[in-house]
Amino acid sequence: MEARLSSQEEELRRLQSENENLHKSVELQRLGSPTCHCRSENGQNGFGRIDSAFEDDEEYFSHKPSIPIQTTRQECDRLQERLSEEEQRADQLKLLLNQKLIEFNKLQITLSKQTKEMIELEKSYLQLQCRLRKGTSKPVVARICSRTSPFNSKNLCPKPSPPATPQPNGVS
Repeated sequence: MEARLSSQEEELRRLQSENENLHKSVELQRLGSPTCHCRSENGQNGFGRIDSAFEDDEEYFSHKPSIPIQTTRQECDRLQERLSEEEQRADQLKLLLNQKLIEFNKLQITLSKQTKEMIELEKSYLQLQCRLRKGTSKPVVARICSRTSPFNSKNLCPKPSPPATPQPNGVS
C-alpha cells in the first residue's frame, strides 16, 4: 500500500513539474508574440490558466492573424453595438408581448362577463315570454314554457332542434 502511495506521489510531483514547465513555455510564447492578446489568470483553484479563443488548439502558437488588429477591433466594436441594439430590441419585444398578454386577458374577462350577461338576458327574456303567454290557457302555457326554456332547473343548455326537412318543389 505504501509503495503505491509513494509511486502516486512521485507521479504527482512529475505532473506538477510538467505543468510548471508548460506554463513557463506558454508565458514565453505570449511575451514573444506581439499579436497574442491572451491573459494569464489565476482560477479558483489557484493554478494559472490561459484564456484564449485557441485555448485547446494545437495551432495556437503558430497563429498569425491575417486581419490587422485595428480592423478586428473595429469589427468587435461594431458587433458589440449590434448586440446591444438587438438586446434592446428583444427587451422592447418582451415588453410588447407582456402588454399584449395583459390586453388579451382583459378581453377574455370582458368576454366572460358579457357571456354571463347574455345568459341572464336570455333567462329574463324566456321568463317574460312565459308571463306574456300566461294570459291564454295556463296548463298549455306551463308546458310550452317548460319546453322552450333552455334554463330549466337541471338543463341549462337547450337540446338541438331536429334539422329542417326540405319541402317538395311543388309545395309553397
